[in-house]
Amino acid sequence: MADWTNLPNQAVGVGGLPSGTTVTALRDNPVAITEGAAGAPRIVPRARGFSQLPQLGGSGSSPVGWAGLDPLTVLSFMMVARGTGPSTMEIRASNDGGATYGSWVTITGTLTNATLLYSGYVNLKLGIYNYIALIVSSDAANETGFSDISLGVTDVDAIQFRGSSSSNVSSYRIIGEVAMRADND
Repeated sequence: MADWTNLPNQAVGVGGLPSGTTVTALRDNPVAITEGAAGAPRIVPRARGFSQLPQLGGSGSSPVGWAGLDPLTVLSFMMVARGTGPSTMEIRASNDGGATYGSWVTITGTLTNATLLYSGYVNLKLGIYNYIALIVSSDAANETGFSDISLGVTDVDAIQFRGSSSSNVSSYRIIGEVAMRADND
């Protein structure tokens, strides 16, 4: 792993002769940045191309979510939920860091004694999402999928999820990552 070396302005000033230490730092510092060396500047998720988000977990209608999202990225997520009575899962979005949110949008069919397997994709710039879901109950399996559903908010930088019922969604887990959109330069 390369070490990070701070270079003072005079070490790379116009007209000066660079020392061996300066030349070595000019060679090693870009590697130190990519490797995350101590003292090196950090690469933000947009520059890395993707970033995995912390796992979310909850139950009932208490919201959980991620803030600090970059609107020039997309969010992809996987959800597993268990419903013990009539309920749905919902999503809402914010473009002011989570200070305020748009309305809750239902993103699943009804879960009654069923398990939900859900994969979703949100274009944070446009505030639209696509998903495919499989709801499995003791009676049958129901597969659904929809595209270009509006969250009612653009330039999204925070997302929350919840169950629509405080008592009928026994548990859910959500994992996600953000990645650059293909149409970004």
